[in-house]
Amino acid sequence: MKAIPLIIALSLLANAALAFKWWQSRPTKAAPAAPVPAIQSAAKPASKARASEPEMVTSVTGTAKPTSSTKPIWAQFFSDDDLKGSIQRLRAVGCPEETIQDLMVAAVTRRFADRRKAALAGMSSSNEAEYWKASDYNSPEARERQKKYRELEREASALLVELLGFDPQKKQREESGYFDYYERQVSFVAPEKREQLRRYLEEFGEKEQEHYRRNRGLHDAQERAERKELQEEKKRGLAAFLTPEEVRQWELRSSQMASQLQSEITTMSLTQAQYEALFAVRSKVGDAIFFWSDMTEDPKARERTEQAKQQLQNDIKATLGEELAKEWELGRNFDYQQLFRLAKTENLPADTARKVYGYKEQAEAKAKEVRTMTDLSREQQQQTLAALRTETENAMKATLGDKLYNTYKSRAYWLNSISYTPPVRPSPTVSRQP
Repeated sequence: MKAIPLIIALSLLANAALAFKWWQSRPTKAAPAAPVPAIQSAAKPASKARASEPEMVTSVTGTAKPTSSTKPIWAQFFSDDDLKGSIQRLRAVGCPEETIQDLMVAAVTRRFADRRKAALAGMSSSNEAEYWKASDYNSPEARERQKKYRELEREASALLVELLGFDPQKKQREESGYFDYYERQVSFVAPEKREQLRRYLEEFGEKEQEHYRRNRGLHDAQERAERKELQEEKKRGLAAFLTPEEVRQWELRSSQMASQLQSEITTMSLTQAQYEALFAVRSKVGDAIFFWSDMTEDPKARERTEQAKQQLQNDIKATLGEELAKEWELGRNFDYQQLFRLAKTENLPADTARKVYGYKEQAEAKAKEVRTMTDLSREQQQQTLAALRTETENAMKATLGDKLYNTYKSRAYWLNSISYTPPVRPSPTVSRQP
């Protein structure tokens, strides 16, 4: 039995020896033959065939590469110097339109890159690096550079429209919801007028900026007269190429009065017809409802201002009704605006701000009445006013809730006019000696 394992081992050694001898005697695999160039068609000259196919050389790794003298095949389809021809060639070979658009945008960007940099030279990089220096963004030189840059942007956009029929970048901004200030001002006119209107508004905007820069925030009688004349000049310029209805639509959207009215209706919810009716009434009065600081020396100025306010209030009431007239009046009050924003943020009922502001009006009227009560002593008046304040605060807490009331209370300085309550301060901590 012990002989069997020995016989098996000898057999395995013999087989291994035979396999090694076979491996040594096997034929060597021949190296691959060099590729034979294809025979050129008899209908095409050899020179043209070589031009259409890059000349190939074999690298040390055996990979075929084009020689450096061969012109890249991409140049046969695309050239920055012939964008219209590039579009035709790319479309002929089935290149996707989205790719063609991307290529054109990139090419136009390269074409205008140096001119754009030159237009903005010295505006952003130096100011951002030297942050301790006053900004020159509003200087005449800076505004002139900005104007040149906008002109280049229009030129680049016009080139894309010429090449593709539209500006892909503008379309992308519109699809992504990008807000364009001037596009909002021109969207109401026919497409063929929009570029002319946009350019006019941009150019006139330069004149307006120069007016504000020259007056440096002053709003005296001279500035107001100049600003009014500037607005009339702007309107005359618009009337030169817009219809009367188009001028009216621009006024409703983008005039100085429209901007002023937008700040006065932040708490109102109007229909289009109501807004246009309010705009017409408000435009008749203009700035007459404002009492400017330089009017203090005119004894009748305040009287004229109050008369203008009352007339406007009566006109709004006659046009929109008493309820909306009251809402417009409240909307111009800072305290009411705060209440309205707080209530809206917390999703409280729509009448919350009106209700709380009503508590304020009632408390102020009652406090005024208490102070005229000659049958009450000074101490009794103070006790009555303190109780009135507590009652008012409890009513506001019930309407707003404790959290929102505490937020509003920090801004409700009018409560101290009802009854002054000193703020509660924590008592100082006294360390005891051991």
